[in-house]
Amino acid sequence: MDAAGEEFLRLGDELGWAHTRVTRIIACTWVGRVEEAFQAAARAHDVFQQHGEFYRACTVNHNVAVVCTRLGQYQDALKLYDRLLAVYPTLSDSSETVIKQAIAMAEANKAINLSLLGNFEQAYRLLQQAQAGFTALGETGATVKVEIHLAELDYAQGYYGSALQRYYQARDSAVHNGVDNPILLVELKLRMANCLVKLNRVQEACQSAGEAVEASRQFGVSLDTGDALREYASMLVASGRLEEALAALNEAWTLFDQGEFDHYASATKLQQAELLLEMKAFTAAYDQAHLIKEYFETLGLVSRAVRAGLVMASALIKRAQKTEVLRDQEQQSILLQEATSLCIRTNSLAYQYNLQEQVYKNHYLLGQIAAMRGNLGNASRHYGAAIAQIERILDDLVYDLFPSFLHTTWTVYEDMIALCIQQSQFERALGYLERARSMT
Repeated sequence: MDAAGEEFLRLGDELGWAHTRVTRIIACTWVGRVEEAFQAAARAHDVFQQHGEFYRACTVNHNVAVVCTRLGQYQDALKLYDRLLAVYPTLSDSSETVIKQAIAMAEANKAINLSLLGNFEQAYRLLQQAQAGFTALGETGATVKVEIHLAELDYAQGYYGSALQRYYQARDSAVHNGVDNPILLVELKLRMANCLVKLNRVQEACQSAGEAVEASRQFGVSLDTGDALREYASMLVASGRLEEALAALNEAWTLFDQGEFDHYASATKLQQAELLLEMKAFTAAYDQAHLIKEYFETLGLVSRAVRAGLVMASALIKRAQKTEVLRDQEQQSILLQEATSLCIRTNSLAYQYNLQEQVYKNHYLLGQIAAMRGNLGNASRHYGAAIAQIERILDDLVYDLFPSFLHTTWTVYEDMIALCIQQSQFERALGYLERARSMT
């Protein structure tokens, strides 16, 4: 591609050179040459405009928007997609079919950026619109990919049963229609594994994610391999293989750091913070989560900022529990006050953006804080809210699918039962025990 571009320039064919830049924009980004990609894109766009190839100029902008998304620059990507959706219907230098395909692609990609910023409703409508467009054009591969994105929306909001059903539909459609897109099938394996880890099929999730990692290595694209490693680490954590998970995250972070993919490197740091919390390295987990929380807030990445806040609050509570043993009441009070402030802020955001799993986790943490302060009534109220949220999530699941997150949510029921017994509310304790048993 570089050689062809240089040859066109040597011959004085600037338009020919511009044509070689269209796909190279993304290729440069994938290997970490981001600034070079943006510079080439700007020049190629101007060349196409000067020669009246307006559709090609739009294609350059579309690829730049894809790069922006991969770099976590979602607002910049949205501006580009809005501009493209306004321009595409006015173009006459390409066929109607090509224009319709481009519109559907821009709608789908815009929806992805909206979902990453927490605007799930608008994202869902745009994805359905894009899917209808691809279906009408007979674009089976693109239709399958949109189905995967719809599943991701369900997953992000805690609708795990619905998400898994969509993944099955996407897989069956891809196999039935002979979709020849290895990268798409790798992505599907990862997304299915990510959903399955929330269900009682952890080993299947690990196998699926492991296969995706090995397939990604064969493609030699560091960004995709790092992303697959992050997903695989989540499966390993769920199966209790924490050291292997940490090794996978370290490898992923190295790939992202070398490629200067700051957005992905930060997402990896969040996973590492969550893993450090599980490994009882509470101070390290808090420090890392605090650093990346500021990064996510700056970019408006609500869901990830909330997750980081939960890690911080959880680490503070664990440290406060240690001070309780040491009878250091002053230090405990300081830790619990900061944890409370974090939970209140993250709880508000979780409700605002319909982050169902984060809602229950926030209430559970607030219940723990109240219990440690001796406010049993407040603790009961928050535990009850957490349990109600857990059961709302479970209502979405297909009857024969049981989420592995019950291994962690069971502790919410345990603490509520213990609290009821502490207050001599034995019948209420028995009721929560029966509710917990009914889900296992």
